[in-house]
Amino acid sequence: MTRLLIRLPRDPRALVDALVPLGEEVAHRFEPHGLSLVRIGSRGSAALHTWPEHDRATLDCYGTAADGLEERLTDLGVTVLRRLTPLTEDAWNSSTS
Repeated sequence: MTRLLIRLPRDPRALVDALVPLGEEVAHRFEPHGLSLVRIGSRGSAALHTWPEHDRATLDCYGTAADGLEERLTDLGVTVLRRLTPLTEDAWNSSTS
């Protein structure tokens, strides 16, 4: 898995289309603004959560969607602000005990 903090893309759906072109999708729009979008394909998946009021989004990619992700985002004109550390299984287990 790769988790990144990115500058909010102009078209979040187009970004997910480029990373996981085919698959099942679930999206939820928040009022007054914001979007959570998850797409699961046969070779990878992507989850995008936006905070337009802060011009930020998080992007989680799994499988082939995560291959060379930072370079692909740069090619798509997306600004990567920083790599986030995913929650490891050990950290999850210690936080739930």
